[in-house]
Amino acid sequence: MHIALDMTNLSFGGSISILLRYMREWLKCGGCRLTVYYSRDIIRQEIERSGLNVELICVGAGYPAWRIFLFRSFRLGRLIQAHGAEVVYCVNSMLLLCALPQVVHMRNLQHFTEPSLLSQLLHRGPYEFMRDWICRYSVRHADACVYVSHYLRQMAAPWIPHDRSRRHHVVPNPIPDDVADSAARASSGSFTGSEILTVANDYPHKDIGTLLRTLAILRRRDPGRDWRLTILGQGKWQEHYGELLTALSLRDRVSFGGYVSASDIAEFYRRAFCLVSTSVLEAFNNTLLEAMTHGIPAVVSDCCAHPEIVGRAGILVEPGNPEAFAGAILDLAASPESYRERVRLGREHVKGFFAAESADRFLEVVRRVVAGKD
Repeated sequence: MHIALDMTNLSFGGSISILLRYMREWLKCGGCRLTVYYSRDIIRQEIERSGLNVELICVGAGYPAWRIFLFRSFRLGRLIQAHGAEVVYCVNSMLLLCALPQVVHMRNLQHFTEPSLLSQLLHRGPYEFMRDWICRYSVRHADACVYVSHYLRQMAAPWIPHDRSRRHHVVPNPIPDDVADSAARASSGSFTGSEILTVANDYPHKDIGTLLRTLAILRRRDPGRDWRLTILGQGKWQEHYGELLTALSLRDRVSFGGYVSASDIAEFYRRAFCLVSTSVLEAFNNTLLEAMTHGIPAVVSDCCAHPEIVGRAGILVEPGNPEAFAGAILDLAASPESYRERVRLGREHVKGFFAAESADRFLEVVRRVVAGKD
């Protein structure tokens, strides 16, 4: 089976790393030929670094984002047809003017947050409006859509035709094999530690303000423990949160680690007491699975896709409530038995997210599309 993978709209980050996990497992199955179409050189570098035996075709190199969008929407499909692929894998939106069957991997929640076309145009601008429109068009017309969570599929439900609902599947993001392997050899998080960890960017929906206020409450209610916060991820942290850090007297208690590779993040998990996510808008949150794989309890806001990601292993907290977050962390810190139980539940829970299982489920969707059964 010859699969063309459209990666022209991807940049370095979570999407490419997850796709590499799928590609590695698909190649293991045998009978799969993969051709990757890309426009950014960082994509080629990551694939070559992975050692995967795939064909690489560069298209639209140097194009600005809007031109890549137009190229992949109206020209790329015909180019892929000419190269003899049997099916096309796309991320978030299908290719227009393409006669081949297409499987769209739905990963971005923002395409479904604005209910009307007018509000999309007013709040997100013409470029984002067109991206959202094509994404919703894909929900209606793609041969199959694969969502990373039940929550994301639920958000897309208003645009799913009733007679095509069986073409819409949920396959959660997989845990990479290297994370699972390193976690199996690592110790659990530190119950006696005082470091809270979060992995996030500075987008408003991450609600970092609630996280900082949580830390201030912890330090006030439990002064005997030197509570600190480490934030991993890119962002203009001082610009956006400098005043709040000063007001809460937290400048010397919060560390910003920037981007950290998958191979280096294990050390942060090892010394953390718990992972906290105050985000209120997530289609999926890979770091929650990775933390639980490493034996770190996860304290998360009770909304979006968080409950289905953490299951019974996670601690769900009212969104936007720093008192509730602090209370949940202090309850965890008060009982080593409860802490160990959360660690045990987490490691048991993540077994359902290993790469081979998710990749097999996804590949079965692709095979059914090629066979005309979906």
